[in-house]
Amino acid sequence: MTVQIHVRRSSAQRATEQYVTLDGMRVGFRFRYAAAGERWWMWLLSQNGNVIRGPRKLVPGLDLLAGWKHDHRVPPGALFVHAVDRMPPDADTVDTDARLLYREAIT
Repeated sequence: MTVQIHVRRSSAQRATEQYVTLDGMRVGFRFRYAAAGERWWMWLLSQNGNVIRGPRKLVPGLDLLAGWKHDHRVPPGALFVHAVDRMPPDADTVDTDARLLYREAIT
């Protein structure tokens, strides 16, 4: 199963934090937009709000969790940006033309 993780709740937001359950693990995501580089950044959080891993740029075409799989606190599935134009999401395209998707691990 694939789940969309929304980066923000309104078009004006430039930083958000949210918690979701992925493959039975409760984790948080912190997202922040850096206007200087026109990039979204992501941190993975434990269920009590501590940073597990990050920051990582939201970039299409690769598993954003891949380098963190050795950490048992990281969900085992794949997290990726699906972008219509294959470009990294900016302030306007995140959650619309570029979506953050989590694909559950095959068990």
